[in-house]
Amino acid sequence: MASDEIKFGPASADFGQKHNGSWRTVKVTKVTGPLNTVAYVYQCHLNEDNDGDPRAYGLNHPDPRKVLQKNLHPHDGLGNATSPHQNFGNGSDFTWVGVYSCTPAFGRQNNLDVDDRPELESRRPATWQAPIAAGQPGYFPVVQPAGAPAPGYYVSVAWPPARPQLRPWDQRRYTAAADVAYAVWAEKWGRFDVHHKDFGLAIRNANGVHSPFFFGDTGTTNRVGECSRKLVRTLSPNAYNEDFVSFLVFPGTANSGQGEPTDGAAVEAIKTKLSYFSLAPNINELVLMLALGADHGRVKKLYENGAISDKAREQAAIAYANIRKGLQNAGLSFPSSGPLPAERRPGPQVVPAR
Repeated sequence: MASDEIKFGPASADFGQKHNGSWRTVKVTKVTGPLNTVAYVYQCHLNEDNDGDPRAYGLNHPDPRKVLQKNLHPHDGLGNATSPHQNFGNGSDFTWVGVYSCTPAFGRQNNLDVDDRPELESRRPATWQAPIAAGQPGYFPVVQPAGAPAPGYYVSVAWPPARPQLRPWDQRRYTAAADVAYAVWAEKWGRFDVHHKDFGLAIRNANGVHSPFFFGDTGTTNRVGECSRKLVRTLSPNAYNEDFVSFLVFPGTANSGQGEPTDGAAVEAIKTKLSYFSLAPNINELVLMLALGADHGRVKKLYENGAISDKAREQAAIAYANIRKGLQNAGLSFPSSGPLPAERRPGPQVVPAR
């Protein structure tokens, strides 16, 4: 194999996602191209993450004096801001994880609007919060004041903060999921030298629509597919998330300094990485791998003995064309064009350069 050809490493099964109530393993494969360019590729469904968005969480208040907490239309269910979310609504044995919370006493000291309705009390403090003394009130969500990004909604948090110099109860401190395309970073990415703020590219297999992203929010060990509202709605405007999405993650691309990475920085970083992959004579093999479910083992079987059904071939051909289009639009150049490779049968072959 030529030194400038793309090499496919063994797939890691350390990742997965919960979708429609079931857990599925997601294989992540290391792909190495010319100039030692590395990408980690995988394929999964999308799950929407709204943490950090100003309108993520809120609850209308019956008290007429609470004028800001009227006619709210939050993007997410309030239970998703708690852990374990099954306990929310069944007592106070939960932690507020998706919204900033504090005790009523702390709220008074800092002139914060604390929603202290009994059903919102958490008596399981977060790791950074003090234990609750017996007989003392617990933790309650803080309401954004007039002049905030979304007055009346709760302060929605995401970690790490985009602007850590601001107060933790200031909504502007956090990445807004409705405005910024990010994927949730999982702790196990650290094993692969993929870090917070590294860039990636997501392509919807069904139509080739693509979007750059960076790893923004955290809070999961090994889940993939958790993406900001902005990224999900860019790829699927009606939020119908049954289609598979192909992800390419580029380690070592994080921007330096504080603050959110810009769209321009993401586009340029991805375009540079794809230009290096463009130098590989077998670049079509990467597209084929994604078209076959991000499984290079299926590519080997196809090249060796045509082990793919007619139905799978038809579906793969559609995905192949769409993923190829998405990569081209993101900046990748193909040295040769061609249809989905045919099985290796006697007679004429239709197999792109490998």
